[in-house]
Amino acid sequence: MSAVIGLVKHTQFIKLYKTNKMDGAVAFITFMFAFITKPAYAIFIGIAVSLILFLWASMSPRVVVLARNPKTEIFENAEISHLPTCPQILFVRLDSSIYFANAEYITEDLLKKIRERTNGLKYVLLDMEAVNHIDATGVDELTSLLSEIKALELELHFANIKKPVKEVLTNSTFIKLLEHTCCLDSKGDSIAMLFETLDHDYCKNTCPYQVFEECAAVK
Repeated sequence: MSAVIGLVKHTQFIKLYKTNKMDGAVAFITFMFAFITKPAYAIFIGIAVSLILFLWASMSPRVVVLARNPKTEIFENAEISHLPTCPQILFVRLDSSIYFANAEYITEDLLKKIRERTNGLKYVLLDMEAVNHIDATGVDELTSLLSEIKALELELHFANIKKPVKEVLTNSTFIKLLEHTCCLDSKGDSIAMLFETLDHDYCKNTCPYQVFEECAAVK
């Protein structure tokens, strides 16, 4: 005990917990199991807990509603920054790759946000910038999402689709289900294209916000 006690750095546990609560929890669990089992077993338990927490986090990724901050002129999380959103365009960023473990969660969360904003809504724009991978289950869920959105008489559009993801969507024929103009390279181009076909009378007379730069032209 006298040889090992000096190796224990309690400040590292505090630092880990403050930096990332999951990392701090894994470190503490591994440390406690080292007292009741062999150190090698404790390390394996720590690895297992770390993997379980990683999978749990990846199964419920963030689906973020975006809005432009008029001060910084960049798109931010509308809910956290308390920014108004466009009643006619629901702009959403997916913060994770789409695969079998989280595909259903993502589509259900998206549909929930869509149904909360059906009054006046015309377009759902998905920012795919953070999506690095999609598997067959993810494609199936996107197909189901597209059917649900069409049933609500809305249109689904994509922005910033990365090449590997686009190749999967193309090979699966999902792209053929979409309009040829619905996959654009940037947020700005996507917003500008969709804004042209909005109900500008609604923008001018009903909507009290100026969410996009284009709003000023019709107010």
